Amino acid sequence: MALKLRVRAGDSIAILDEEDREVGRINVGRVGRVTVDLYAHHLRARLERVIAPFVEDGTVPGAVAIAGSEAVDSGVLALGARRLQGEPTDAATRYDLASLSKVVATLPTVLRLASDGALDLDAPLKEHLPNAGWFRDPSLGDRTARDVLAHASGLPAWAPFIGIASERRTVVGHALATDLPHRHGEVVYSDLGFIVLGALVEAVTGTRLDGVARDRVFGEGRLHRPLA
Repeated sequence: MALKLRVRAGDSIAILDEEDREVGRINVGRVGRVTVDLYAHHLRARLERVIAPFVEDGTVPGAVAIAGSEAVDSGVLALGARRLQGEPTDAATRYDLASLSKVVATLPTVLRLASDGALDLDAPLKEHLPNAGWFRDPSLGDRTARDVLAHASGLPAWAPFIGIASERRTVVGHALATDLPHRHGEVVYSDLGFIVLGALVEAVTGTRLDGVARDRVFGEGRLHRPLA
């Protein structure tokens, strides 16, 4: 139910329902705290209306959400289980936001290196990754970072690495040795491409992607410095 506030003469404020019926009254001295509490309750109710049906019908096993601003928030809403037939969710439950690091970490890190002159987007990958596409024709090593960023290198959309490797370097090695089933320039969204870009960042800087992103992108003031 959406609630409204209306100031009336005197030292109190009326709380009205959707049909403008008075359902309560608050002292003016408490208006700030009560208004915040009412807004937080409203946010939480909206969150629950949006999310709960997906948990209840089995679309997802569970969800954890919070909405608001620096001034007020809904509090953590935890519904369902962490996984199918798993433990209940709670305020400490965290989920992996799939592909988010591609656009908030890998992409700006590659562009920062290019902007700083440390990486030529049009140079063949094999200049920094000599084993890329080794003994393959066509070869990934002949493609450029620009090709990979544009999902036009010829790499497949994905590969079942989870079934053949669990160690990071092995996964990177498989990605670099992948055949190119698509023609150069054909746009096919590729998860593998961003594995390759992460390896490229490491080869250029000698530091893992997370460290480079922290130092060159997310460091104090750096995120707001424009790219050339």
